[in-house]
Amino acid sequence: DRVVGTYRLLRQSVAEQHIGFYSENEFDLRRLRQSARETGGELLELGRSCIASTHRTFATINLLWGAIAQYSYRNRIGLLFGCGSLHVSDPVEVQPIYRYLRDNHLAPERYRVEPMPHCRMALNGKVDPVSDNRSIQRRLSPILRGYLRTGAMICGEPALDQEFGTADVLVLLEMSRLAGRYRQHYGVED
Repeated sequence: DRVVGTYRLLRQSVAEQHIGFYSENEFDLRRLRQSARETGGELLELGRSCIASTHRTFATINLLWGAIAQYSYRNRIGLLFGCGSLHVSDPVEVQPIYRYLRDNHLAPERYRVEPMPHCRMALNGKVDPVSDNRSIQRRLSPILRGYLRTGAMICGEPALDQEFGTADVLVLLEMSRLAGRYRQHYGVED
C-alpha cells in the first residue's frame, strides 16, 4: 500500500495550457506538434522516472509501463516522447553513440527535431560507421535500451544539457508501432 515507482507524464493539452513541455528547453518540437495535429492523436511527454531502490526490478518497470500504455490508449495518445540521456557530454564520446543511434534508430523526417541554439553540440558528421554495436549498446542507459526495444526512435542530433552534464536525444514512440509483443503484454488494444 505504498508508492514505490513514479513517472512524470505531461499531455499536450495540459502543457499548452501552462508552460509547455520540459523537452522544449532543449529541442524545437514544432514538427512533433504538427505530426500530432495531422494524426489526430495527442502528444505525451514522459519525464523523470523514479523507483525505490528496494523495488528496482523488471516487474516494477513492467507495472509502470503497463499503466502508461493503458493511460495512453484511454487518452488517445498518438506519440510518446521525452529526453533520453547519454550520460556523456564530450562530443568525442557522444559522436559514435549518436552515429549508432542515427544509423539504427532514426525517426522518419516528419518527426525530426533540432536542438535549441543554446543546446547545440559541435558534432563532426564524418564519424566512421560503428563496427562494434554491442560496445555502443552497453554505453546506453538501461531505460534507453528498453525504449529502443519497444520500437522507439531518436528524432535527430543530441542536445547538450548543461545542467546535468549530459547529451540528450529526443526519443519518440508511436503508439501504433509499439512492438506487438509489448502491445499484448501491456493490454493495449488496436
